[in-house]
Amino acid sequence: MIGCRRIKNISFFFYMVCLLASLTGCKSNKEKEKELRDTPYRGTITISADESFKPVIDELVQVYESNHPKTKIHVLYKPEAECFKDFGVDSIRMVI
Repeated sequence: MIGCRRIKNISFFFYMVCLLASLTGCKSNKEKEKELRDTPYRGTITISADESFKPVIDELVQVYESNHPKTKIHVLYKPEAECFKDFGVDSIRMVI
């Protein structure tokens, strides 16, 4: 009789451990959406580009955003040295 009760307690313990492990793997939709916010097909990015490339970059951004309507690219046109300074302090994610 004591052995049967002990087996039930052990099986209940393992059941609870499995239940807790499965619940900790669940994420809310807001958390999943936040992780997927910036992809090549949706999201926002700020980049820095040399002023001399403005006509070319404007065309590239326009074509990319028209092909991927959920994206938004903010371009900051600056001299080359300032572009790399921004990149060094993590205020932008890409330099052209």
